[in-house]
Amino acid sequence: METYIIHSEMTEKGLSEIANIPLVAEEIGQKLKEQGGELKGFYKTMGVIDYVAIIEAPNDKIALAAVMAFALTGYFNGTTLKAFTMKQMKDSLEITKKFK
Repeated sequence: METYIIHSEMTEKGLSEIANIPLVAEEIGQKLKEQGGELKGFYKTMGVIDYVAIIEAPNDKIALAAVMAFALTGYFNGTTLKAFTMKQMKDSLEITKKFK
């Protein structure tokens, strides 16, 4: 399972319909679960970034579908980061040694 971190800024629509955001996150989480993924967390944050979502998906295609589902609500503009575990990093560092 791959991990993705989504940083989102609220749009004007999101601000005017803010009471709907928890339900929207739950619905997208359920749809993601039906596709073999999981919404690990959805957080309202203070600062430059308004929301952070952490999702797991079996592949980039499913992750992209979830990211687009968030965007299609019109509530968010965001940036998605693919995250790697320290084990994945360690494995890649071993491969990197072969490039030297």
